[in-house]
Amino acid sequence: MINRDKKGGKNIRLTYRIIFLECQKIFRNPLVLLVFLTFLLINIVVVQNAYGSQDDQKSVQRMHRVLQAKEQGKKNSDVEVYNEYKQAYGKLYDNLDMLKIMKIKEKMSRYEPTGKYQKFIENNYKKLQKRTDEIKASGADQADFYPGIVYFVHGTLFGKLGKKLLLEIVVLVFLSVLYLMDYERVQKTEDQVFVTRCGKDTLHLKMIGGILSGLIYSALLLLASYGWFLAKLPLKGLWKVPVSASMMAEPRSGMLNPFVTFWNVNLRSYLLLTLVMFLAIALLAGVLAGAGWYCLKNSYLVFLVLSVLLMGSVQAALVHTTTFLDIVLAICNPGILWITCGAWFMENDLTLSFAGSEFCCLFGCGILILLPYFIGKKRFRKWELK
Repeated sequence: MINRDKKGGKNIRLTYRIIFLECQKIFRNPLVLLVFLTFLLINIVVVQNAYGSQDDQKSVQRMHRVLQAKEQGKKNSDVEVYNEYKQAYGKLYDNLDMLKIMKIKEKMSRYEPTGKYQKFIENNYKKLQKRTDEIKASGADQADFYPGIVYFVHGTLFGKLGKKLLLEIVVLVFLSVLYLMDYERVQKTEDQVFVTRCGKDTLHLKMIGGILSGLIYSALLLLASYGWFLAKLPLKGLWKVPVSASMMAEPRSGMLNPFVTFWNVNLRSYLLLTLVMFLAIALLAGVLAGAGWYCLKNSYLVFLVLSVLLMGSVQAALVHTTTFLDIVLAICNPGILWITCGAWFMENDLTLSFAGSEFCCLFGCGILILLPYFIGKKRFRKWELK
């Protein structure tokens, strides 16, 4: 027993040591660092375009002072102007009919489901109507925030910036995993490492090291990008504002409707849920890159194939059958997660306007990714060098 424990402890320490050394390779790679810095620069430009000008900063700072004054119960001329604005645009829940919105969306998109599938969608929107009643009863609709149709805070933070961050995280994880898993082939040391079963088994540690390195780079990117956003648009005292507040609403699909969330979610909770989604997607992206390498054994080819497949998945989201098959196609399509980023956890697409659709999509995509991963890994163990 003692010998086994000592051996097991040595194996665990060796595993950690291998993963640590693999991570070091990533952080010493100038290409990954250059990609990271490029992504960070892109995100800074996005925030600068939204709130970076001198006039924008004056407007933002003034509005933030107004919101703080409102919270403290103070009154001044700016607060009165804000109250007049809220009187005009802060009553979006009055006579809000979710079934009517459903009909408008069907007409605009020329989407005509029939039979039980139509009843399923209608039932989802009836639940959303009950949710709007709950929001009005709780007073969440009357919360104060930066006017959405002026500042587009939600759309910028979770839409424009969020979509770029999601894509960037996937690319960073792809690069990290593929660089480490293809390291032996590029360095021409395959015949020294992969000639034994033990050597082949170390490849999954390389994948883990790549995922971990990609997550660290992603965390730094998120911290820097969101930090720059908060430097340009202060949210102090506003983190508890419900996402469903009327003042946060922005024009979407040619309509000005509030963000009707499936649960009671404030801005802080929404950000945390979004980060959880980013983490889950990053993990799946790492496994997908590993599955691709196990099957093709060439990082350049894998990156090209995965890029084409993911771009194709966005186009595949346009394919509809107006039957329950659309739900299956949606929850198994990773492109849907990117398309709906910024509208997660709320009413958005007709097919996916039910609570938990994002997690269903993660599960469906996870199944599709794990299958080729285990098949490719099993084939790799039997692979013999020529």
